[in-house]
Parts: sequence; C-alpha cells; structure tokens
Amino acid sequence: MSQAKLDKFSTFFDNCDTSGNGELTIQELAHGLQTQCNCKKSDDQIAEMFLGTDSNNDKKITKAEFLNECVEKLPRKEAIRCHLNLFFKEKDSDNSGLLEADEVKEILLAEADGDEITPEYVDSVIAKADTSGDGKVSLEELNNLLSED
Repeated sequence: MSQAKLDKFSTFFDNCDTSGNGELTIQELAHGLQTQCNCKKSDDQIAEMFLGTDSNNDKKITKAEFLNECVEKLPRKEAIRCHLNLFFKEKDSDNSGLLEADEVKEILLAEADGDEITPEYVDSVIAKADTSGDGKVSLEELNNLLSED
C-alpha cells in the first residue's frame, strides 16, 4: 500500500477519534465508516470488523491496530472503496457530489500505485461510470462501477 493511501487511512482514523485519545471505540468506528466512507455495513458487520481489528481484545482500536488491518487484512476492493470515498470527499471542494474528469484522474492516479494511467483510460472510466451522461461522475456512480465484477 502506498504512503499516500496510508496517510488517508491515518487521517480517517484521526477524524473518527472524536474523543482525541488515540483509540477508537466501536461507536466511533461505526460513525466514521458511515459518515466518511459512505459505508453501508450492518451493525453486526461493523462489530465483526471492530473485533477483528482489536488485536489485544481491549475493546479499543489503536492507530497501529487500525493501519495494520488496512495494510494486512482489508480486501483490496474494500480498501479501494474506502480510499475512494475519502478521496472523493476531499476533492469535491464545492460539495456538489460530482467530480470533473481531471479530479477523477487524480483519484485514478492515486490508486494506480505507479501504473501508467493514459488519458484514454481515464476517458473510458468516466464514460463507463457516468451513467447519467452529464460528463461528471458522482460518488454513487464510482461506487457502482467498483461494485461491478
């Protein structure tokens, strides 16, 4: 996982840590996943994720435990989805819920981890994701594209 992605997950952790004590409770994690990542997991799924991340079973997740989970255990598709949601919200500076082609390109480049991204590839992703045909891509459209097998 690239340093940029680790930095995003670290920022996510910090934003979830509303108590500021350097540890997440299950409530803080659930709230962060729902508000920052647009995560639609059930309470049981979030509890399972929390318990799987809490390696010392103290009912708290440290930043080290959280980042280890992101690097070692989070399925690539889930890591990409979470990173995509965080990055989308960061780049959507006008809070319109839509990104222009150059902003989508930034997201794709961040996910590429050194792979070459051509303008044609960016155009094809936008064309495939932009189901509304408005020339812009919404977070929902990007998530729908990622959900395709």
